[in-house]
Amino acid sequence: MVVRRPGRDAHAVASLRRLDVQPDLRARVTRRVRRLHGRWDEFKSALASTYSLHTITVANVVVLWVTGAAVILIHELGHGYACKYFGGEVRELGFMLIYFQPAFYCNVSDAWSFPERRARLWVTAAGGWIQLVVASVAAIVWWAAAPNTLVANVAVAAMLVGGASTILTNANPLLPLDGYFALTDWMEIPNLRLRAVAHFRWWLQHYLLRLEVPEPPATSRERRVFLIYGAASMVYTTLLLGFVAVLVVGWSRQAFGVFGGIITSLVLAVLLRGRIMGGVRGVVLAVRARRDAMRRMRRPMRIAAVLATLVLLFVPWTLTSPGAFVVGPVAAHVVSSAERGVIAQIFVREGTRVDAGAPLLRVVNHDLERGILTVTRTVDSLALEESVARSNGRSGDASRLTAERAAAEARLAGLERRASNLVLRASSSGIVTTPHVEEIVGRLVSASDTLLTLAAVDSVELRIALAGAGATRVQPGLVVHAISFADPGAPWTSRVGEVSSIGVARLGAAGEVEARVRRAAGDAWRPGTHGEASVELRRSNVIGALWWNARQLLRTDLLL
Repeated sequence: MVVRRPGRDAHAVASLRRLDVQPDLRARVTRRVRRLHGRWDEFKSALASTYSLHTITVANVVVLWVTGAAVILIHELGHGYACKYFGGEVRELGFMLIYFQPAFYCNVSDAWSFPERRARLWVTAAGGWIQLVVASVAAIVWWAAAPNTLVANVAVAAMLVGGASTILTNANPLLPLDGYFALTDWMEIPNLRLRAVAHFRWWLQHYLLRLEVPEPPATSRERRVFLIYGAASMVYTTLLLGFVAVLVVGWSRQAFGVFGGIITSLVLAVLLRGRIMGGVRGVVLAVRARRDAMRRMRRPMRIAAVLATLVLLFVPWTLTSPGAFVVGPVAAHVVSSAERGVIAQIFVREGTRVDAGAPLLRVVNHDLERGILTVTRTVDSLALEESVARSNGRSGDASRLTAERAAAEARLAGLERRASNLVLRASSSGIVTTPHVEEIVGRLVSASDTLLTLAAVDSVELRIALAGAGATRVQPGLVVHAISFADPGAPWTSRVGEVSSIGVARLGAAGEVEARVRRAAGDAWRPGTHGEASVELRRSNVIGALWWNARQLLRTDLLL
């Protein structure tokens, strides 16, 4: 489906001013972009909270789709207005539906007739330039708008489409978009991509595969350009397709297991069969053309095969079972509240070492404070009445008031003792392992609620979550190598202390077996630290290690 709109007469845009000669506008946009650089972290968090896979909503998708369509329309209008400014005619503006997705286009074919290269370059670059201007204006709007509002979400979408897509795709000269056409106009080489790829393919066939194929026609300057651009284009395309393939196969493997990864790999091989068969065909032709030379290489190849077999069979290799670990305390002490109240003050932070009796936090119980104030007033009132009774000679009333005052003082002592217990103290020395403990200030807690956790100071425990074919073969006494993410440059070696299949789920890591290793505590090995570990299972050879790694990719129940 195609919707077209004829272009208007050039006089309708005679008042259009050149953006490249407006230094005031450029200066204002530049100042605001520099000011927004200081809020880059805030923009990243807003982008992640809006368009991450876990938080994206249908409304966000609709906003992104509509905003993206509007920005792309402005992009095409930029091409059209630039073409009109330099004297060309825009005969058509519209959109096509490609998989029910509108794809806007603007017919600026008149730009090819411009005698000045500068004019052709401006027509090509105008779309991307105006997108960057829209993204800059959207950044200013996002800066001023309240977070999580429709205006802020539209501004984020405009920044994403107008900024990131322009830099990563539209301005990329290795993709057949505006950046590529601008490079073609600048170098004045038509069909640059097709001719460069064809020339680089010839170069590979001629110099690498030693095939006698005719060289595509090109001047000496074009040969240099084709070699550089063709190599860059083929490497970029190969890396991009490889990255996408690995990403898709990894997702399918996580979702559907090994067979899902195999099926996805086969589907990708079918989709890319043209490229794959082209490379295979070139290798086959090279082998056929050099058949005589290959016959002379049979003896060295046999010797190389024998040497490779010897390496596979006799070079030793250690089989390991890797896994992620988290450092936990050997013994932990839980600090809980004895009264209902509100946390008013925190005296420690995560990782703080405390001695026995050190204050940790203070809880406020307003009912208890009002009770202390009331009983204090009662004690003072009874003491005054007792003094008046004794001065008037009423010994019986004085004795009764004395007993009431003693009971009130006992209640006051109990309330004050409860109030003093609201300052929670460490019963033994240790390290605070509760993350983000400062965030619990102001929280309402009940009696026996867990507030903090103190770990033993002297030693910690590495809890390694192991999975795969070798997890069940791990046993106490095996050598384990560990690296803490807090200090990757200081690896540590020890032996497995305990092995258990209980409690793996609470580690936050997927695994079948949990191996535990104790060590002395340190800055890089404090509770809560994460890292990677590898347990040595047994010695084998290279071919055994290759088979072992292949088994790691299969589900263990398939081997039964």
